[in-house]
Amino acid sequence: MTSRTACRDHTVWPNPFNAEATIELRIGSPIQGAQLKVYNIAGQLEARLDLGTLPTGVHRFPWSRLAQSAASGSYIIVLESASTTHPVYARVTALR
Repeated sequence: MTSRTACRDHTVWPNPFNAEATIELRIGSPIQGAQLKVYNIAGQLEARLDLGTLPTGVHRFPWSRLAQSAASGSYIIVLESASTTHPVYARVTALR
């Protein structure tokens, strides 16, 4: 059965950030085929991280695993998966 969203909460800190930020996801039920994607404000894919299956609990990912070379600007972080019907979005600003 596909759930509407298995992610209970998400946070990016600090925001805005300079060198490093942390993306935190609180997962209420396991997510299969999870991917974190980073899009620039123009909608272009900057980075993708295949996460596989995320079990229930808190998961943290450093920005450097996603888009270390991203320039200053606003980005949209998207959590998508095969087991949810609605992706989760967060906006973050990089100040270089």
